[in-house]
Amino acid sequence: MKLFGPSRKRSLETAWSYDAKGLIWRILPSETGRIVGEVRDLEKKKASFFCLHAVSGEVLWEDLSPGDDWWIGMEGASNGRLYLHGFAAPDLPGKKGILAVDLATGRTLWEDTRMQLESLMGTTLVSSQKVDGEKIYLQVDAASGRVIETRKEESLPESWKEPTTTPRGFEFSRLIRDPARRIPFWGKITPPPEGDSAEIVETDVYDVLGLCVRSGNALRQEIHVYRRLSQELVLRDVVYNETAGFMPDSFFVQDSLLYYAIERKVLSAIRLSSPEAAP
Repeated sequence: MKLFGPSRKRSLETAWSYDAKGLIWRILPSETGRIVGEVRDLEKKKASFFCLHAVSGEVLWEDLSPGDDWWIGMEGASNGRLYLHGFAAPDLPGKKGILAVDLATGRTLWEDTRMQLESLMGTTLVSSQKVDGEKIYLQVDAASGRVIETRKEESLPESWKEPTTTPRGFEFSRLIRDPARRIPFWGKITPPPEGDSAEIVETDVYDVLGLCVRSGNALRQEIHVYRRLSQELVLRDVVYNETAGFMPDSFFVQDSLLYYAIERKVLSAIRLSSPEAAP
């Protein structure tokens, strides 16, 4: 795969890159310094998972297929564990089942096909399931799958309703509607961006933008990195060579590393330099 061309500029250092040998469906960071990914082979109808060291890119494990070949997906990663889900039935969106995987080794820790994950709470998680037609909630030991406590919906503690904790140092990209009004230097970007949506992560040193530009009769989605003070472009790369419209959630930043997938095939980690290192 050709990774660089006229539409690319790179003044920042590449920390590492990983060829997934399939389509990267989803990427999740963890607070334990690992990146996990879901890969799908559309021709073989095969889903698999990988785990990388977030800083070095070292492959801890890959090609993991612990459940159904296709009807399986990532639910979340927390406290050194990856949680996968199955589906209630093929071709239906309803999730069902929890399969817990040790992030360090890829070993299956436990599985329960009746539960559905609701929230992650570190050493425990909250799941739900139907019993005699009634939905009940369970607090579960995350390491073993052992049920600690069962509650009905009307008696749920507030702590069970809290969303999953975001990993330390992690920055979600923020969707921007009408970026021409909300991003001061939008009109200076070359070539001119297309569409009314973009996404951004703002660090102390850089503005990281996801946007679309015109490429012949199609749109090309790119990622741009600008120095905040000078608005100098220090990285321009292609996420999708052709797209029908803007695709959000195309990158994230964690601990001064920028992560994004090129054509959903190669995961790239770019080192965002510190203020002292930025000329």
